[in-house]
Amino acid sequence: MLGYVATLFWAGLPLVRRFFLTHGVIVTRVIGVTFVLFGAKSLIDAGRSFQAR
Repeated sequence: MLGYVATLFWAGLPLVRRFFLTHGVIVTRVIGVTFVLFGAKSLIDAGRSFQAR
């Protein structure tokens, strides 16, 4: 619960709001690429685990 409150407070700060408004597309792309890479790593780890059996 404290994490949600901290995130909402942090996201509402004027500096953060301005940064996201000016760089929102880049931030969204970086988060998307990170998500895809995390998924790829999970698949690779699962494949290695399956191969080791």
